[in-house]
Amino acid sequence: MFRAYLKKGNHATLEVCFIRLINRRRFFTLSPGLSAEPITGGVTTVALNAATVGALVGLGFGIAPIAPSTLTGLDATFPILKEGDLTAGLIYHSGGLVFTKGGTTTDIGSFIINLVTDKVTGSVNNSATDTTPFFDIGAGDVLSLDPTLASALVSIYGVPNLSGATIGVATVDVTLAPRGSG
Repeated sequence: MFRAYLKKGNHATLEVCFIRLINRRRFFTLSPGLSAEPITGGVTTVALNAATVGALVGLGFGIAPIAPSTLTGLDATFPILKEGDLTAGLIYHSGGLVFTKGGTTTDIGSFIINLVTDKVTGSVNNSATDTTPFFDIGAGDVLSLDPTLASALVSIYGVPNLSGATIGVATVDVTLAPRGSG
């Protein structure tokens, strides 16, 4: 679910914002007058899939947030950065997650939601590049493990290939600058 908020003083007003699935491509449409307004922040919350988290923990993984992200129960939050561009379908985040197993630690973070490609990419272990595909975005904003990240988990940790496993459902709350400030 994607929502955009337009800041007006200390109040946020929900603006109409929707996604249409056309020819298997995701198109982001903002209500009139919002398309040129810059992103000023927000948060993406991922309701993590209990079965997938349980499987990872069962395989010996520890999972923790990278600040300023949070992980409370099965809800992970990732702050949205103002560098995003809704007209290009890009939403940038800070923070991430750290996975630890048997003394090996891997960080994934600096997530970028690409609404055109239906992918979530990011960086591994704070690398300078942020193009590693992590998750695929499916119907209902369900995130599934991308084959690239699944293969890396197999080679680094020697775990079964979890490609396509459901990670969770994303809710993106984007805060936009006041009209006319963009």
